Amino acid sequence: MALQKAQAEGVAEERVEIVEKSDLVTKDFLRAELAELKGDLKTDLIKWLISLQFASLALTVGLIYFLLRH
Repeated sequence: MALQKAQAEGVAEERVEIVEKSDLVTKDFLRAELAELKGDLKTDLIKWLISLQFASLALTVGLIYFLLRH
């Protein structure tokens, strides 16, 4: 019985050491990282859409100018 207890304690200590040395993350950490990533993606998407709107406006104005000149 004492041998089994010593083995169990040894296994438990090894597992604790493995967990402490590993790069495990918690669900809360992952949720926070995902929320930050989604926020960044939304910001990037908004920037792209605004840029495309300005490009479209510039192209439209340029075409109208070109057509009225000829």
